[in-house]
Formats: sequence, structure tokens, C-alpha cells
Amino acid sequence: MKIPYAVSFDMDETLIDKKPTGVLAFIEYSSRVGIPVEEKHFSTIERFRQKYFSDGAAVSEAIKSMGAKAFWLHYNSLVLSEVLGYKPEDELVETLTATFAKEYRPEVFMFDDVRSTLKSLKEKGIPMGIITTRAAGVDLGLNLGKVEQELEALGVADYFSFIIGVSPSGETKPHPSVFREAADSASVDISELLHVGNDFYADYQGALASGAQAALLDRHTLFSDVANRIENMEDILSFWVDEPVQA
Repeated sequence: MKIPYAVSFDMDETLIDKKPTGVLAFIEYSSRVGIPVEEKHFSTIERFRQKYFSDGAAVSEAIKSMGAKAFWLHYNSLVLSEVLGYKPEDELVETLTATFAKEYRPEVFMFDDVRSTLKSLKEKGIPMGIITTRAAGVDLGLNLGKVEQELEALGVADYFSFIIGVSPSGETKPHPSVFREAADSASVDISELLHVGNDFYADYQGALASGAQAALLDRHTLFSDVANRIENMEDILSFWVDEPVQA
């Protein structure tokens, strides 16, 4: 394995996190309207969510064709019926979806281990950037802010030299061309790029398929058997232990 000479990060649930997460909000709102979803279902729902949203382009197209309200009604119904095995009445699913749209305004924050890792990488002279479907204009209807604005608000915007949503060919994660564009932006070979993300499908598998290196940030222990799985962002610094950094 080559020493990484550049790092790209996923944005949501990797660089930044939200209180509450979308899945925890889904669990809370479901319980509130009388659907028996509990915190013990978190891992099952989160794994499904990652798989479902791993193709950002397909999701964006579905939202455009269905409309945001119909899309989320469909998605929530899938989670309840296909993933959890519940068959709630349509009115309950509609109430759940409406509650989510009205009330979900999460607090954005950054874990201390993310801040310390960014600082350490900057001190090493490692170019850093972001790959996120949010920058590609994938609007999930969750009132997400602009990437640049959130980075500025968190005081870390200056750490990043590029933000990529789509490749020159118009593809989004997990297409290999997006990761190659990140490597080009950092002026390194694709094998020298380390991509860090929380999504097993879009981030981890997508990066490896492109020829890049990958680390899976898995704070909830969803994928315990994955190589280069980390629960703390500082663990990626082991890639550079006792190794010189490219001038």
C-alpha cells in the first residue's frame, strides 16, 4: 500500500455530524405517531439507508420525477414494510413524513477527533478535499445548507483545496471518475489518494473500485469485518507513522 499523499473526505456523517441523525429522528417520529420503531432498529435502518442512497444520481432523478413529498413517502414506506416488516396504515406514514419535513432541523457539529485530524494533516502538508453529492446538487429535501457555508461556520474551510460533487463526465459518487477527479485536483496518482467516508457503498467501495485507498469511518459498528475500518478519525494518521511526506 502506498503512502497517501492526499486525502478526500465525505461530508455528512464524516466531516460533520448532526443531532439528531436522520435515522434517530425517523425512529423518534415513528414512535410518536404510533409506529413501533425503536432504537434497537438503528443498525438495520442505517445499513438500508446507506445502500439506498449510495447512488446519488439515481436518487436525485427519483426526487425530480416523483417530487420530494412522494419520494419520502415511498422511502419511509419501504423502511417500515420491507426493512422492518411493519404494515402501518397510509395515514400514519403520511403523518410520519409530514412530521419529518416540518420538524427535522438538526444541529450541525464536528467531533473533536475530526478537528484534530484535519489540523495534523495540514501540518504534514497533506492536500485535503471533499467529495459530496450535496455539492452535486442532490437535494434530498432535508434543508441542508451549502457545504462552504457549513465549513466556514465550523472554522475549517481553509483546510480544503477542493470540493467535488461531479466529475467532468457528470458522474457522482460512487462512480470511479469522481475519485479520479479528486486525485487530479490534488495532483497525485489515484493510488496515492486516501478517501475517508462513513458510507460503505458510496465511499468505501466506490473509492476502492477507482483505485484509491479507503478508510471507513464506522462510529456505530455497522461493518465490523471491513478492512481499514475506523471508529475515530485520528486512526487514519497511522497511514503516515514514521513515513516521510511527499515534498
